[in-house]
Amino acid sequence: MELNILIRRKYKNGAFSQEAFASYLGIPLPTYKTLEGGKSPLTIEKVNLLKEKADVNPIWLLYGDGAMFLGDEISKDILIPYYDD
Repeated sequence: MELNILIRRKYKNGAFSQEAFASYLGIPLPTYKTLEGGKSPLTIEKVNLLKEKADVNPIWLLYGDGAMFLGDEISKDILIPYYDD
């Protein structure tokens, strides 16, 4: 499943508007719209943001393996390493 479909599913299941979900994620609405529209590249920061705020399984997001959302299958303590050049 594509990231934009995942994001739409998550905010609609929570009865969020785009504006409310962007605010919940802590990002500006235009940034959210490019992410939902698939026009923004998926960065490690965005993966961690979606994991922390929307319970998205980072392994599923990056590799397509496992459950879409965090639960019994994966620990919420997993962090995606970020290396600053």
